[in-house]
Amino acid sequence: MERDRPGGDRQLTEELRLPARVLPSADMPLAKSVILIICAALTCVGWVFAMSLHWPVTAPELVDVSLPFGLVFVVLGSLLIRQQRRYFGSRGRYWLVIERDRLIVVRPDEQQAAEWRNLTRFAIEEDVRPLMTAEKHVEQCVTVYVTAIDTGPGGGPLKIVADDFAAKLPGSPMERAQKFCAILNDIRRWAMESTAESEALSLRMVSGLALAST
Repeated sequence: MERDRPGGDRQLTEELRLPARVLPSADMPLAKSVILIICAALTCVGWVFAMSLHWPVTAPELVDVSLPFGLVFVVLGSLLIRQQRRYFGSRGRYWLVIERDRLIVVRPDEQQAAEWRNLTRFAIEEDVRPLMTAEKHVEQCVTVYVTAIDTGPGGGPLKIVADDFAAKLPGSPMERAQKFCAILNDIRRWAMESTAESEALSLRMVSGLALAST
């Protein structure tokens, strides 16, 4: 970020102007979902076509057989798109807002705001679930969250998927999550210890995150 000097020259500033957004840095997984849907649809189309070669059917009968598969794909496709729509770029309504007094987590269906002074220290939390691979092997799917508790009125758990915002930080997923957790704790400490309302947040504190002005 830059600011003007009286003489017209510009100098690099180490201050982050608030409020600021932290944008998702993970690769958008929508393409994977679309490819999955297309492959599954082609598989079923091929199966229906192969069945029609062995047992000739009329066009109406073929439609009747294909219609249930089509409805299934519409439902699955809608669920996948709904799940992934938070990654749809700037229109996806998915980002963090850093303000002087509070943190806001903006999601497609809601936004959760918590004052820094009401947040407990951020910690790491893992969610491990079994995942069936294409080779019929069961693997573990691990999602790492950075979590805190909002102790203010109407507050509750605050959970952020770490790699959604920390994917560009160096290291393994767990190391990235730990760095992201440290960044949020540094901002929390800064917000609670700073007395001057005009005191700016250091860019070094949020280095490695994708930032944008609000």
